[in-house]
Amino acid sequence: MFKSWFAPAPRYRMQLAHQIIDISPNQTVLQSALLHGVNIPHGCKAGGCGMCKCRLISGKVEQIIENTAKLTATELNSGIIFACCSVAKTDLRVEIITNSVTMSTSRDQAPARV
Repeated sequence: MFKSWFAPAPRYRMQLAHQIIDISPNQTVLQSALLHGVNIPHGCKAGGCGMCKCRLISGKVEQIIENTAKLTATELNSGIIFACCSVAKTDLRVEIITNSVTMSTSRDQAPARV
């Protein structure tokens, strides 16, 4: 009976930019990526700017901020998510999107804002 109260929250793994990243419970895709040195372009971190669009190749996420109105029907149907508002519910495979082009980034090669 008490076992479920004390059971650790599930941890998931995410494949992103040729890396496997552990995702802590309730941590967004963006938070996990940044903690592991993978830069996802971002601005507001609240779903308002749309800079953190990513393509969910496999897995399931929960949007913690309802922002689907900013995504077109085509984007929704092709698996586009906002990394800043997405929490993993399963293991994930994600691609970073910049200027409508899929890209891979690493610590050595990352877009920057000045």
